[in-house]
Amino acid sequence: PLNMSGHNLVMAIVLGVVAHIAAMTPGTVFPTGSGYHQSYQMNKSTAIMICNTSGQVGAEWAAQWSVVDIDWNSDKRDWSAASPMNAEENMLKNAEAIKKVNPDTVVWVYRNGIKALPWFTDVREKMEDKAYWGWFVANKGCNPSPGVYVCGDNATTNLYHDFEQTSHGNCGVGIQCGEYVFDHRNSSIQEWLVNTVFLGNATGGGNPSVQGFYVDDGWSSNGPSEMDKDSVAKMGLSPGDVSDMIAAWKVNQGAWRDAVYAHGLFDWWFFYGGQQTAPGWNQSSPATSCSSFLKENCGPASRSQNGTMFFGFSRVAHSQGWYPNGSLPYPDQDVAAFLLTRGPWAYIGYGWTGCADADHPFTRPASLDADYGVPEGFCHEVADGVWTREWSKATVSLDCNTFSAKIAPK
Repeated sequence: PLNMSGHNLVMAIVLGVVAHIAAMTPGTVFPTGSGYHQSYQMNKSTAIMICNTSGQVGAEWAAQWSVVDIDWNSDKRDWSAASPMNAEENMLKNAEAIKKVNPDTVVWVYRNGIKALPWFTDVREKMEDKAYWGWFVANKGCNPSPGVYVCGDNATTNLYHDFEQTSHGNCGVGIQCGEYVFDHRNSSIQEWLVNTVFLGNATGGGNPSVQGFYVDDGWSSNGPSEMDKDSVAKMGLSPGDVSDMIAAWKVNQGAWRDAVYAHGLFDWWFFYGGQQTAPGWNQSSPATSCSSFLKENCGPASRSQNGTMFFGFSRVAHSQGWYPNGSLPYPDQDVAAFLLTRGPWAYIGYGWTGCADADHPFTRPASLDADYGVPEGFCHEVADGVWTREWSKATVSLDCNTFSAKIAPK
């Protein structure tokens, strides 16, 4: 039954988590889908998590990148004006436009495994049907027993939601626009998450224009991320309830990750590099991490050689990707560090940097379209703090003492 309680699933959950962890670790897997092609060519080794406030992401510009992940906020001006709102379909429309320009560009779309966002059609349709309310966490006192709701006759009054990043418009019948919460303790939600939200033919991985995802947010002992700090109390959850939720979420997360990978798709989580950049590289103060990063990632046994690395451009500050004139703070050093450490599967570009617009677009350095050939061995330290790697068409060096880069064509 859809409104079943999930509190008796703890043992199955724990066993599922153990099995999943053994099978999938970030930074240790490579893309396998037909749309992915291993290449050392620089312009086929780029990735960007993109959002545009002034309309859809320009297809011609986006098609220059190897991997393009479209954020749900992108083109909010247009999709929030639809009735009901349709962020899901809008991302797909943008993905199709990019693929039309360059079929080789791999396009991903945003998903959230914690927040139930009613401006996504798949979510809204379930929230409009009371039979599925058990898939969402209720307000404290509104769901005294499975299937019983006592706070009115609609989702707005019965189901918990806050307004941290809320879009305003038509979110469906009986649904106030807000950020609701999936109840992973209800085991019946897993099949829908896997086969509709992630693998669905309409706007998910079953559509040929969608080849991967960025999946946002998580649960901790403090509650769901990026939601009101008192959300746990408002949902009436005990510490034991939260522990059960975390365990159940991890099982469902493992299920969709395994399914995504099995279907030849990819998840940003699979990267050796997380959301922003390769581990150990300090994006806002890269000179301080230069030597330690290269020592960790030069050589055949390094994680950068044995996983799919994402290297994000260094930033002016954590919340500021580039200077007002559009220039990046250390593009030459970033490209050098990438070329020194990258393995067969690697991408350089932008993790989440916020939304740009027509007047403040993302910067794409010319060095991303240069031809460096293929690597001839691994990087090594030729003097204290000075690292070099030979490529067939260039010699790449990075001096961590002065934090200066040199890429000398052959």
